[in-house]
Amino acid sequence: MSVTCPKCHESNVRKSHRRPFDLVPRWFGMVALRCNLCEHRFFRLRRNLRHGHTPDQTPAPFHASH
Repeated sequence: MSVTCPKCHESNVRKSHRRPFDLVPRWFGMVALRCNLCEHRFFRLRRNLRHGHTPDQTPAPFHASH
């Protein structure tokens, strides 16, 4: 199962560069992603918090605009 962009629903997403305000979402196991198609930046829960693997499909309450 792949991660999709909540804005355009494409699966072409990548990890986004870290920003200072990303610290709080990371405390809660979130990772910042960016859509390669529409450039929308969003957060998802990590699949494996201990090893920091790829995030899963669980919807996240945080959305950041670019």
